This record gives sequence, structure tokens and C-alpha cells, in this order.
Amino acid sequence: MNCPIDSICEIIIAITAVLGAFISITTWKKNTLVEYNKTAQNFFRDTLEDKNFAMIFHNIDYGKNFYGPDFHDSELEANLDKLLIRYTFLVDLVTDVCFKNKNMDWIKYEIHRIVTNIDIQSYLFNLSNFTKSINAPFPYKSIVDYGKSAGLLDETFFNVEQGIKKYGKVLNW
Repeated sequence: MNCPIDSICEIIIAITAVLGAFISITTWKKNTLVEYNKTAQNFFRDTLEDKNFAMIFHNIDYGKNFYGPDFHDSELEANLDKLLIRYTFLVDLVTDVCFKNKNMDWIKYEIHRIVTNIDIQSYLFNLSNFTKSINAPFPYKSIVDYGKSAGLLDETFFNVEQGIKKYGKVLNW
């Protein structure tokens, strides 16, 4: 008679363990999604509220040329580097599928604004070739790769001879 009680206890323990695992996994998934959403919200809020980033987007939106020899070692270069590293990180998050598709259109729009700007293309072209010349990693590789795969950067960007004609050679490489 002791045997059926042991079996019933083992079944109850097994059901409790399975139920506990299910609840844990469900809770973990919900918490992960909440963290991704908080990260996205913080990213967008911080980016949109930053006056230096707003100035860069103003230059982009109104076609104000800013890239040339005087750009380097300027406050604008430091701010553009901050913006590019943020959006490179964002491209990495998008590539890792951390955001749902409903967030993608706004992200793609912002990246499109950045990558299609001729001054930013010129900066990225020069910096890419400069980092190659000194055997250093290119910090904005992800955003350039995204621009290529999305058709935002044409082959001119990746061909040094054609690129010099279009973008100019500003850095020493």
C-alpha cells in the first residue's frame, strides 16, 4: 500500500517541477522583452534629447555640408563619432534581433538618414581607408555593412579609386 503513495508523490513532484520550469522560462522571456524595450526607450530618448545629435541631424536634413579638413579634431567630429557609435551599436542590436519588427521602420529611417548623407559617407570612406592603412579595426563596420546590404552605399564607397573621386581624400592614408 505504501507503493501507490510514493508513486503519487513522485508524480506530484514531477508535475510541480515541470510547472516551475514553465513559469521560470515564461517569466525570463517576459523580463528579457521588458529589458529590450527599456534599452530601446532609453536609447531613443537619450538620442533624441541630445542637442549635439540634434545639430547633426539638422545638418543632415538641411543639406549643410560639414565634412572637410577642418572637420577633423573638431567638436563636430567628436559628436558625430558618438552618434555613429550609438547607431553602430543599434545596428548590432537589430542584427541580433533584439527589437521587434514594429520598431524596425523607425530605426531603418534613422539609419537611412545617416548612411545616405554625403558628408557622413565621405567621413566613413576616409576613416575606413585610414584604419586599413594602419591595420586598425574600423569602428563603424556594422553600420557600413548595413548600408551596403540595404543598398544605401554603392560600389563607389568600396572602390578606392572611384571613392576618391566622389568623396575626396581628406585623411592621410
